[in-house]
Amino acid sequence: MTVTRRQENPVPEFIVGCVIGGALVLGTFGGEREPQEVYECDESHGGILLIGPTNAFEKAINGLTGMGGYSHIGLLLGLTDKDQQQLVVDAQPHGVRALPISSYEGRKATLIPLDERTLSHARGAALSRLGRPYRGGRNRNRNGLTCGELVYHCMPRSIQTKIKKEGSFPTPNSIAKAFGINTPPTQTVGDLTKKLRF
Repeated sequence: MTVTRRQENPVPEFIVGCVIGGALVLGTFGGEREPQEVYECDESHGGILLIGPTNAFEKAINGLTGMGGYSHIGLLLGLTDKDQQQLVVDAQPHGVRALPISSYEGRKATLIPLDERTLSHARGAALSRLGRPYRGGRNRNRNGLTCGELVYHCMPRSIQTKIKKEGSFPTPNSIAKAFGINTPPTQTVGDLTKKLRF
């Protein structure tokens, strides 16, 4: 069992992680979050989930970052919760978390599949960043991550070099362009994830 103190993120104050029977159990102490169980269910299927805007704020983000059609981004890494619901690892105002895919029900999105080697790299990098604070809006925490930065830092160097930054950090649109995605999403998150063999 490893205990890590993250002074830059008061919620949670402590993050405790251990592996129990194939499940990575993340317990949080000093904050309001419940312990989070993350199970690896399929090591060969997953990818980058590019999500389109739905409201004026998200449309503004898209407009300010290249008009590629995307305002948010996360990672599908072959992970589920205890109820076997697929999890998306992403960065939002509450920090870097693994959220049920149902959180994005009905959203338009594009899925960029990753090969097994890249997926394995991304999975390890993402799990090591769970609990990190968010950086964006009024939160200027230097140790925090935007959704684009999270995905960028979870990619191997060979992919990072292809991603151009919009201003000082990578964005959903700049990551989309690095993979040759130049059109807005047309399918829903639900339709996309059904294609993955979980």
